[in-house]
Amino acid sequence: VTLTWPDRIFIQDESGSLEVRTAAAGTVKRGDLVNVLGFPHADPIKPRLENAMLQLVGHSAPPVAVAVAAGQVLSGQFNDKRIRGNGTLGAVLERHDMWTLILRSGVTTFSVLPAQAANERLR
Repeated sequence: VTLTWPDRIFIQDESGSLEVRTAAAGTVKRGDLVNVLGFPHADPIKPRLENAMLQLVGHSAPPVAVAVAAGQVLSGQFNDKRIRGNGTLGAVLERHDMWTLILRSGVTTFSVLPAQAANERLR
């Protein structure tokens, strides 16, 4: 598990990453290892599982964040993956107890969901 929201989690392994919508999102935390069973939602931009059930099978360190350039963020190649990069902070939005950061790098503007919940201090 790389990120949790109240109604969804994001998972990642060596094969890729995925958004998983589940009522059980509050039962897991970043770094948890889970088995997931749900219904595929075929979205060409961002496929996901819906109405998923989770089974906690262990815990490990979250995947290492991959360094990316701003242009790579917009490609969609890194959707739902843990990334790191540089940008100038344009705005901070709070939604669903999570922060959304609006960053700029050159002429590129993009949004990022940090791992901290909105009630935690950003680093």
